[in-house]
Amino acid sequence: MLLGMRRFAPGSSTSLYVYARETVGYALVIDGRVHCPASGPGTIAGLPARSELLGGTGQLESTVSDEAVLVAARRLRILPAASATRTNGSSGAVTDLLRAARAGNQQASDLLAERARVLGESVALLRDLLNPDELVVGGQAFTEYPEGMEQVEKAFAACSVLPPRDIRVTAFGNRVQEAGAGIVSLGGLYADPLGAMRRAGALDTRLPDTEPGPSPSAAYARAWAWLRNACCKDDSVRHSDSPRLGGDVDPRRVALLAVHTSPLAQPGTGDAGGMNVYVLQSALHLARRGIEVEIFTRATASTDPPVVQVAPGVLVRNVVAGPFEGLDKYDLPTQLCAFAAGVLRAEAAHEPGYYDIVHSHYWLSGQVGWLARDRWAVPLVHTAHTLAVVKNAALAAGDAPEPPLRMVGEQQVVDEADRLIVNTEDEAQQLISIHHADPARVDVVHPGVDLDVFSPGDRRAARAALGLPLDGQVVAFVGRIQPLKAPDIVLRAVAKLQECASSSPAGRRAVDWPRRRDWRSWPANSVSRSE
Repeated sequence: MLLGMRRFAPGSSTSLYVYARETVGYALVIDGRVHCPASGPGTIAGLPARSELLGGTGQLESTVSDEAVLVAARRLRILPAASATRTNGSSGAVTDLLRAARAGNQQASDLLAERARVLGESVALLRDLLNPDELVVGGQAFTEYPEGMEQVEKAFAACSVLPPRDIRVTAFGNRVQEAGAGIVSLGGLYADPLGAMRRAGALDTRLPDTEPGPSPSAAYARAWAWLRNACCKDDSVRHSDSPRLGGDVDPRRVALLAVHTSPLAQPGTGDAGGMNVYVLQSALHLARRGIEVEIFTRATASTDPPVVQVAPGVLVRNVVAGPFEGLDKYDLPTQLCAFAAGVLRAEAAHEPGYYDIVHSHYWLSGQVGWLARDRWAVPLVHTAHTLAVVKNAALAAGDAPEPPLRMVGEQQVVDEADRLIVNTEDEAQQLISIHHADPARVDVVHPGVDLDVFSPGDRRAARAALGLPLDGQVVAFVGRIQPLKAPDIVLRAVAKLQECASSSPAGRRAVDWPRRRDWRSWPANSVSRSE
């Protein structure tokens, strides 16, 4: 029941719900999550309760339940014993008792007032133990006899040792059982509305056919607009407490997934390179537009703090998934379950709907994003960066191909993502022709350039500083110095060019290498990747 109330009317961060009718129970909300006792809501049935009028059992449930009140009413001859055999059972007998009280039967009024007193004392005991921000009571013991709420509040105020606090009666009134059954039955739909609609075949998950936009945030806006349209077809539906369905196009908060490499790592070390820069700079620019970004990446050291604030509006969450050392990118599929659990736990600490978009980078993140998308009912935007099929088609002699596991995983993510972002038209065509991606779901977003770092300078001065001829041709290698980037190919090519330049006067004029480079004398076949 408390889960249902939180769905429709989110309240304080901590709420206590107490139920009483034929049984008694309670539930507690802490930071948006509903908790029940380990033995079930009815754990409080054995709480101490004192009332000789209601039987003197000393236990709460056997004192205030409908059956306990009816036993007392028959003992006091307020109700005839025959009422127990009515076709509508105890509910009809309780109705008779309520009618008697409202008709002026003092014994009936005293009995219901005594029940209200015991309930008020019990609510006070629970409140003092748990100290919630909000108190809600429900069940026919409270709602069918509103005249008794004054006695409940009086007993509560007299027994609670904490500062005064109001008691709120559930908005579901006497229909708490029906509403509770509906909440449980529809729990899967509330938790994952789009997933339920997909499974029922009621929702076309393809995004509308739109022109590609100039930036990731434009793709987010289209993905977000699609979700709003899918969830709120009726223009009369408004949720004033939920900016997700408001007029603003931009999402409020993005969960950005980068499983295998951290945006905090120094580019050029390990697997840290272009994707790290892309992820971090995208997040920083989105934050400047007022969109909060939380980046989830795998922790690689025990000293990694759980959360790092990189800049206002940008957090990096280091998720513990597997050992900190000894795993490379190809081992990480075994840790995706652990990583996904860390991502889902972070979201579960907030109110439902905390993230508006999931943006995954590389196929490993896409697998986790797929799960988060279905769990949170938000769009999944995916950037592959590279594709196994394309890499395998361009293998050099001796290179190991990407494993089939990756190809299968990439196809799954392409099939499931609501929006695919690529850097170039060629990459878009690869997704469409090889992975059969829907062209309407693909956006070409050219990577930007940090003009504070890269900008035109004085070419002559730069050549002079490096010892290069002012009019010679220069071959530049840009990339990490590691086997994956194959700088040995550049060195072999340079050695070949040097041989040509040495044997040809024209070549000597066209290619003039700086004298201080010792690789100038290397033979073309003498360079290995390890060197």
